[in-house]
Amino acid sequence: MSTNFGRVDTELVGTKHVRYHFRDYVLVETMQAGVVEGALRFCGVTGTVLASMRDFGNGTLDIRWT
Repeated sequence: MSTNFGRVDTELVGTKHVRYHFRDYVLVETMQAGVVEGALRFCGVTGTVLASMRDFGNGTLDIRWT
C-alpha cells in the first residue's frame, strides 16, 4: 500500500499479528482494509482486519491471521 503523501508504518505485535499505522494520509477508508483482506485471501489464510480511526487521515488497521 503506497501513495505519494502521508506515511504508513508497520508494527509487529506478535506472531501473525501486525498493525498498520496511517499518519497524515489524505483519506483513510475501507479501501485499505479491503486491500489487506484481499492479500490474506490470496495467501490462503483466515484473518481479521479491525480499523481504529482518529480522523479521516490518521488511524490504525489491526491485522491478525491463522
